[in-house]
Amino acid sequence: MSNVDCTVINSEPRMTHLDLSHTNIKEIPNNIVNLNELRIINFRGNDLNGEIPTFFDKLIHLEEIDLSENKFYGQIPKSFLNIKNLTYLDISSNRLFGIIPSEFCDMEKLKDIRYNNNMNSVYPSSCIRSKFGYSYNNYVRFTRWIVFIGIIVIIVVFGIINLVIRQNKIKSRIKRLSQRRLLRESRSRTQMRKMP
Repeated sequence: MSNVDCTVINSEPRMTHLDLSHTNIKEIPNNIVNLNELRIINFRGNDLNGEIPTFFDKLIHLEEIDLSENKFYGQIPKSFLNIKNLTYLDISSNRLFGIIPSEFCDMEKLKDIRYNNNMNSVYPSSCIRSKFGYSYNNYVRFTRWIVFIGIIVIIVVFGIINLVIRQNKIKSRIKRLSQRRLLRESRSRTQMRKMP
């Protein structure tokens, strides 16, 4: 169920808050830009995919945007930088990648930006880290552990294979030596028999 708040602006009711979180929508309609008095939009926990639309900057009064827990991929659009009243941006738990532009630090009203748990990993610039804090990416941490464990497993497996190969070489060498010895002994016995 969607939640909508309206405010009377210039003697007319205007939508200022649109909450379509957890409504299973798959696309953000382009005509949302006609709701030009929107202050808050929430699309959290839907089935939105593709790149984040760049038309949000047409909503110049936007203060809060929540696009978390969707399937957005690609980089964070710089068009967000044009929303001068933006105070809160949540793009966490998507499939975004790349570096958050340091220009976000220049946005006077932006107080909080959340970008953690992006499957393809989002990295903050040093400016973003100092202003908004470092939001650790759990997928990156998980991937690092997988890579670390994978390297250990590969080293151990190669070590075991190398050990087995060496043991087989040693065994075959011992076998060859013992066969030569037996062959020499057999020849010497044969020669002794031939002797008068």
